[in-house]
Amino acid sequence: MIKVIWEGYDVVEDKECLHLAHFLFPGRALHKDEKKMLLSAIAARQLCRIEFVDAGDVQDLCLQVYEDRTLVTCMNTSGCPSYTLDKSEEVVRAFAYLFNCSPLAEEEMLSSPSLLMSRSVYEKLRHHSGSCALPQLAASLSAATGDQEQSFSLARVMKHCSETGELRLCSRTPGGWEMQYASYIGHHSNGWLLRMSCKASEDWMIAVPISRGQLFAALEEWIVHAVVPSSE
Repeated sequence: MIKVIWEGYDVVEDKECLHLAHFLFPGRALHKDEKKMLLSAIAARQLCRIEFVDAGDVQDLCLQVYEDRTLVTCMNTSGCPSYTLDKSEEVVRAFAYLFNCSPLAEEEMLSSPSLLMSRSVYEKLRHHSGSCALPQLAASLSAATGDQEQSFSLARVMKHCSETGELRLCSRTPGGWEMQYASYIGHHSNGWLLRMSCKASEDWMIAVPISRGQLFAALEEWIVHAVVPSSE
């Protein structure tokens, strides 16, 4: 056990609190309201930070998922106000508001081929996408993925991206917190979920074609229908 002293909070916690802080709020020091939220959040079964930008409209939420409720904290609002959702239907409505879309019917959840490529190669191509012609960008992605058709679709969204997001998901397991990271890029009805390893030593990325509605449905599934791990 280590002692964590955070500006007015003198509590004894184990390393999981610092581990969660580094994952949910990477690369910076936490301010007072964020620290207060995190100290209560470690008792949850699941944690999720969602950052979503659509045409300049920014949503930055942290969700604490418990057995009987979900606590939502608005991180980009002064004082980080929170509100509690007691029923799964309330979670669905909150997500519909966040992503400005309606829940999908089951038959709409169609799967499309994913792209597997080097994360570092993707990041380099994304950095230069603004100055790179669409055919050239698509060709570079195709060379990295081996899929010409889907690479052109991804290149088009990279060139004309109007929506971005980041998902940081934490699930409590008997062995500790399991963490997953993904980013999102989109343009109108087309979008891509970019899943990456949380380990800097692993250089891979899976790009999944997904609409905003499908992203909404996947997050709803993760929060509302998650299986509680057994401690045995």
